Amino acid sequence: MNKKLPPFQKFSLLINGNTGLIVFGILIFGIIMSYNAVEKIDIEELTYLNKETLIGKGKIVAVFEASYSEEEEVTSYGYDYVFFSPIGDLNWTSYDNQRLYKAGDAVEIEYSSIRPSVNRISGMSNSTDDSYFGILLFIGVTLISLICLIVYFVKGLRKIKIISNGTIVEGLLFNKIETNTEVNEKRVYKMIFRYMANDGKVYDTIVKTHKTSKLEDEHSEKIIYHTKNPNQAVVVDSLPWSLPQYIKNEWR
Repeated sequence: MNKKLPPFQKFSLLINGNTGLIVFGILIFGIIMSYNAVEKIDIEELTYLNKETLIGKGKIVAVFEASYSEEEEVTSYGYDYVFFSPIGDLNWTSYDNQRLYKAGDAVEIEYSSIRPSVNRISGMSNSTDDSYFGILLFIGVTLISLICLIVYFVKGLRKIKIISNGTIVEGLLFNKIETNTEVNEKRVYKMIFRYMANDGKVYDTIVKTHKTSKLEDEHSEKIIYHTKNPNQAVVVDSLPWSLPQYIKNEWR
């Protein structure tokens, strides 16, 4: 056939239609939330205060309410302090979910023997949010979304190659098998289509979908197989957005 798809039709295949748009939105959300979550973490504290620490003296300068969680009904307090360190007086802030000190109180300061400028009030954290589960969750969502988009992109490239170098034939629904998967409370089916290529051999191609009606509304379905590799094929009506209609109108 040696037909070229317009840019918009290629794009629909590369992102897998509406599914890809949704995943892309989740990816952007995950990136934003991951950035906001990581921004609250004191990386130097994680790096230097988990090994070879010493204890010094300090004094509370001010106490303030840092945040409040309505779901957990927990208030986080910030403690501004001065640390009388070996390299001079240093000012920093630590956080805790309890109000333990007031301005003027003496406190113990845990500090890095390698880098005294990295320090915290003993038993507290320099991170405004030490809920690492939330951070890992957002990062996980971001990575999964990215992987899904990469998979869609690779599959889309394969379909573009088949369509651009393919032959259109009529195929028949050979078998319809119910799976254990549901999408939007609709059962996903494995639909097997059978077609004959120009080499005289019969081939099968499989579509997994919960939208079965558009693949059963005609006696036969248009199938495009790769002219040089007839076992590689796509069912036209399984393609996203306006691509099926475009192919039916332009490539008769």
